[in-house]
Amino acid sequence: MNERVIIELLASCDSTHDLARERLGTDQRVVAIQSLSQRVGRGREGRMWIDDGGAGGCLLLSLALLRPGNVELLDGLSVRIATSITRSLADVGVLGLGVKHPNDLVTPIGEKVGGVLVDATTMGDVIEHMVLSIGMNVTWSPDLSGQSTACLADIGVPPELSALAHLVANAMLDAVIER
Repeated sequence: MNERVIIELLASCDSTHDLARERLGTDQRVVAIQSLSQRVGRGREGRMWIDDGGAGGCLLLSLALLRPGNVELLDGLSVRIATSITRSLADVGVLGLGVKHPNDLVTPIGEKVGGVLVDATTMGDVIEHMVLSIGMNVTWSPDLSGQSTACLADIGVPPELSALAHLVANAMLDAVIER
């Protein structure tokens, strides 16, 4: 597997998204944090992301990038990332995953499997830093009122969690680089 990024794996943290942002420094262009559990994981619009308490059934992953490009890069980025992830998963036999605008990964019948979160700090036309995060149900899915959920294992055999993390990290980077 082509590993373009080293992923730091934690048992638990408050938020992979916040931690990746905090650890990004001037000498490091990419920081990748994966955790088995998050205490304050979040999705779009401040929604909570619920995990399985560290049992390994969810992928919780964030990449922080230093000065990745101009602000035009942000146009449609969450959809490009989600699409890149679905293609990479299809390449390893997890078929049928789709994208629901603006940032959800869904099964063919619309059950939510995961979501992408993109945050950026800009200065003029330049992105100073950007954090890309994903929460994905791998072998477990929460029971949420008002939202139908599923996991990758419901539609195929997902890769082992570490391999999945690298596959997804590379897909996220591809979505940024291929713009």
